[in-house]
Amino acid sequence: MAKINSEIINRYYLKDSEEIELWKNSTFVFDTSALLQFYYYSDKAKKNIFDTTFETLSGRLWIPFHVAYEYQKNRKSAINKLFSERYDPLEKDALQGIQSHLETIGSKLDDFKNKIRVADTHPFIDSEMVDKFWSNLATFRDTFVKFEGNVKREFESRRSEINSMSDSDKDIVLGAIIKYFETGDNYNFAKTMEIVAEGEMRYQNQIPPGYKDSSSKEGVQKYGDLIIWKQIIDYAKTTSKSIIFVTNDVKEDWVYGNKDEKNRIERPREELIKEIYDQASVAFWMYTFSQFLYKTQERLNTQIDENVIEEVTRVNITQLSLAEYLSPLSPREKEVLEYVKRGLSNREIARSLGISYQTIKNHVTSILSKFGVETRTQAVVYALQNGWVKLEDSDEEEE
Repeated sequence: MAKINSEIINRYYLKDSEEIELWKNSTFVFDTSALLQFYYYSDKAKKNIFDTTFETLSGRLWIPFHVAYEYQKNRKSAINKLFSERYDPLEKDALQGIQSHLETIGSKLDDFKNKIRVADTHPFIDSEMVDKFWSNLATFRDTFVKFEGNVKREFESRRSEINSMSDSDKDIVLGAIIKYFETGDNYNFAKTMEIVAEGEMRYQNQIPPGYKDSSSKEGVQKYGDLIIWKQIIDYAKTTSKSIIFVTNDVKEDWVYGNKDEKNRIERPREELIKEIYDQASVAFWMYTFSQFLYKTQERLNTQIDENVIEEVTRVNITQLSLAEYLSPLSPREKEVLEYVKRGLSNREIARSLGISYQTIKNHVTSILSKFGVETRTQAVVYALQNGWVKLEDSDEEEE
């Protein structure tokens, strides 16, 4: 009878001493989600990460060709999403919400004034006091109109700055990727079809990675994670270097997540560790980008600013899938679309969310425009096809 091999078991659970050894010579491979998340960081944070961590790891950073392809394909969408994610909610919810409340206050005050004009009904209300408050409200309205105009001009200024990043010469994230990362080779069509055929078998048996994409993506896109995985293995065979994979797509078909912290990776799936070791004789481990940054301080003594690590941690998109992250919708628009998916009218959605009917109407119009469709049904279908909403959510609610 064979004895338990402790060396094999240790590959699946990384001890401190083993992690230190792993960091000495490993290649650091970045996923598309980790690269695209850079667009959410401040310029100060980006520069600090580039000047410390990337400089320290120069020559050890690599991306599979399929990651480079996905990044280039989605780069402009990620840039455009910056405005819709950060500024659209301020304009559509905050500013319009204030305007809506002002209109409500004005209407209620006007009603109050009309009622106290009948002296026999309200003989003890001083109408001059009400008129003075009405005058103050009018002054505040005028002040708000000026404030709203100034804010919108600031928004347009930010929009221009963000849009200018679409020009590759002005995109510091793209510039850093070109400077610091080497890129792997592409697969030809025949090789890709081999992976698709293998993927069919793997996904049916929930063998990682990528099987979680089987219901939300179409065609070859469904096998993107598997293609990336195969390219990582081929690279490891060529270099004989262990692999540390950095991703923000924390999914069960890659890793075991932390039950208390959804954006934290506990360890990779055993199947992945075994597969790459069997084929390339190298170790394999995974981190989210925030975990990776924290570890670089411990393992590489990088002088990264603590505020930068806090900012990276605050950018809470790590629990989202790449498809959800690339959605062009703001958080409020996603929320509205979920209600549209359930078949609720604009007025019903407004009551559910506690905001005005006109605001909901504006959100729906924005969703249709961003998707390039004409009807609510087409918007839901388009979002389902891109993985921005999930059909099973509505199924669960019907049960």
